[in-house]
Amino acid sequence: MTVAGGATPVSEAALAGALQKVATRCGRLSDEQVRSLRRRRRSATAAVATAPVAIALLFMASDGFVGTPTAPRVATRMFATRAGERTTVTLADGSTVSLNGATRLQIVYADGQRRAELLAGQAFFDVRHDEGAR
Repeated sequence: MTVAGGATPVSEAALAGALQKVATRCGRLSDEQVRSLRRRRRSATAAVATAPVAIALLFMASDGFVGTPTAPRVATRMFATRAGERTTVTLADGSTVSLNGATRLQIVYADGQRRAELLAGQAFFDVRHDEGAR
C-alpha cells in the first residue's frame, strides 16, 4: 500500500524500534543518567549560591568584625591665645569659654562626654546645661 507522496506506511512498533536505534546511535542518556546529572547540577548551584555567604562570614570573623566593640569616637579641639590676647569661644553644645592671655585649652569629645584640659593660662567657663540630663 502506498500513501500520498510515495511513502510506505509503517507500524508503530517498527517506528518505535527505529527511534530507539537512532537514539542509541546518537548517544541518548538513560533516565537514570539524566537524574544523576540533574542532582550534580543542583549540588553545584547550591554550592555556588552559598559560597559568597560563607566567604563573607569568614572575612568578618577573621578581621574581628564579629563580637568586637566599635572604637569610641574621639574629637579634639585646641584653643590658644597669645600673651595680651583675650578671646571667647563657643563650644558645640552652646557653652562658652573665655580665654585670658597666654592660654591653651584642649577640649576632648569622647563617648558622649566632653572633657576640658587647661594646659596653660586662665579660662572662664559658662556651661550650658543639657535639659535632657535632668
